[in-house]
Formats: sequence, structure tokens, C-alpha cells
Amino acid sequence: MRSWSMARCVALASLLPAMLAAQSGPNMTVAVEPSHVAAIASRVPAGTVALALGNVGIASTDADVLFYNPGMLTSGRGMSLSAQRYNGNGTAASMAATQLVGSVGFGIGVRFADWRGPLGFGYAEAVRDGLGVLGLPGAARASSTALTAAAARALGPVRLGVSATYARETYAARHDETTHFDVGVVWPTGPGNLALTVQHEGAPLEIADGFQEFEGAAEWRATLGYGAWGFPLATFWDFGGTAQLSVDEAGKVRSAGGVELTYVPVEGVSIAARVGSRSTIGNELPITGGLGLSLDRYSLDYALESFRGGVRAHRVGLRVR
Repeated sequence: MRSWSMARCVALASLLPAMLAAQSGPNMTVAVEPSHVAAIASRVPAGTVALALGNVGIASTDADVLFYNPGMLTSGRGMSLSAQRYNGNGTAASMAATQLVGSVGFGIGVRFADWRGPLGFGYAEAVRDGLGVLGLPGAARASSTALTAAAARALGPVRLGVSATYARETYAARHDETTHFDVGVVWPTGPGNLALTVQHEGAPLEIADGFQEFEGAAEWRATLGYGAWGFPLATFWDFGGTAQLSVDEAGKVRSAGGVELTYVPVEGVSIAARVGSRSTIGNELPITGGLGLSLDRYSLDYALESFRGGVRAHRVGLRVR
């Protein structure tokens, strides 16, 4: 009964983003100063499981958690590789690896995005409508790369992690580069983890060209989240969920979260169904979802997100633990 009560609490917390998203749709007129820009590679989803759960990875134990919360590196393990296609026109990909050495967890990773913008448009104007533009055809070459290194250590009951990211953004003949830092703190609480992160602290990119940026392109953001997994619901069935609230440099508060239902027919084999919801940014649609198949140390995952204008992005990932 105690496990069932905990599961209900996690479910309610994970449904909060859906309720908030239903109350407030995207605001396409909200703008941020053009000089405060985070790299595209830092804004696209960095993990397949996280994307299926509303792009929430703050309490994940997979290797790509280093992109969401370096404080979880003491629990993150193995490596992950994933790629995402936007209507066959744009591509995003990420790779991460983690290693625990004594009491310190280390992680390295790379994120990459390649897309095409419309000719005659500047960078800020091209991306103003949101990340769905990665799925639109165009002739202006654009790319974004982010290289990340991170470390974390347990300090008593608290885990503290930091990461440094070098980012380079290119659009047509213009480019800029910068370095930013993330800090993550994790408190094991009950059956899961409570986490706080501050991300993208550093000098902003200055590739914009006089147009205002779209909502969500602000540089830094702070996020508070919780995640818990492995609640037994019935024979062969487990349940988990995660949720978060974040505020960015522009003062915009957003929520996101998701739930996972896992079928475990035999030890070492599991099939997971995931669904998530998020406060929308630009031309995003709120609902995400996906599936996963795990065989011992290996997991193959799929996730889907959609954008207004008919753009869909499919992500496939491999995890090794």
C-alpha cells in the first residue's frame, strides 16, 4: 500500500505540467533581447527517454543526464547515443559517456544540430518561431555544436555537480562561440531525487542581427524537479514519473513532466511506454511520447515531439549501462 501511495503522488506531480500547459498556450509575441541567445544545440532535446517524458531529464540515471543535471553524475552510468530528424530536413544528435571513479562521477558529451534556414533571413528572424524551424526546407546552411565536460561528488547526503560547455553557432556566413556553465544539486528524498539546476551561465552568443529572439531563447534558466522510478503496480508492471518547474532569464515560468509504465515479463527484459507534457515554447506542441525496449544492459528507445505547421521530430537512442 505504501508503494501505491507513493506512485499516486508521483503521478499527480507528473500531471501538473499538463494542467498548466492547458491553461496557457504559447505566446508567440513574447520576445527576448537578441544578444541573449543560447545555442540551438543546447536547446534541442539531449536524450530520447527525457524527450518522451516532456524533455525532463533532471533526475535521470542515464549518461545523458550530464546535459540536464551534472549533479546526477554520481548515479548516472554507461553511455548513450541518440539522433533526431525534423521532417527529414534537420538533424540533431547527442552522445554522452559517464564513469564513476571512487566517489567522483565524470561525464563527457557532445550535442550537434544541422539544419537549413530560408535565404534572405537573418539568424534571429529564421529561428524566431521556435525549434520547429529545424524541420523546414531552406538553403542557408546552419549548424550548432556543444561540447560538455562535467563532474559530481557526494557531500554528505547532497550531491553537487558542475559542467562546462563550449558552444559554437553558425548561420550562413555568420558565427559565434562561447563557454557556459551548469551547476546541479541533488537531494535523495523518499523513493526518488529532488534536484535543482542553474544552466547556461556565461557569455551569450551574439549572432543575432537586430531582430528579437523567439520566446525561450533566453540564456540562463533555473529548474527544480523530482523523479522516482520502479514502483510496483501489479505483477510484471512498474511505474515511474518525473516533473519540473523552471524560470529563465526573461522571467518566464514553465512546467514539464511525464510518466512511464514498464512491463517486465522476465528478469532482464522490459518494455516501457512513456508520455509527457510541457509548457510550450514558440511553435512546440505540448504532448510528447515514446517507447523503450531493454535487454539486460542495452536499451533501445524512441520518442516523438510535434510542432505547429505539421513538423514532427522522431528521435531514436541507444543506451548501454
